[in-house]
Amino acid sequence: MSVKVIVSFEVEDWDNFKSKFDSFEPFRTEANITANAYKQVGTGETVYIIGDAPSIEAFQAFSGSDAQAERMKSAGVKSAPNVVVLE
Repeated sequence: MSVKVIVSFEVEDWDNFKSKFDSFEPFRTEANITANAYKQVGTGETVYIIGDAPSIEAFQAFSGSDAQAERMKSAGVKSAPNVVVLE
């Protein structure tokens, strides 16, 4: 069953994060995950990712990988993500 995922976290710099996020799209496409990044109004540090994954297992495999952890680090993510999964 496909799921909708909302992930929020703090970043060092929105512009840097957004540039990196956009460049990582091929990795999401490979995992059959679609996502868009948004910043909270009034702050350049709080980011929300809203996306779709084919299953919770596919999302967990993607988001829990060492490669994804390294991508998040390189994009300036500075807090643990808060993840909400909806069906």
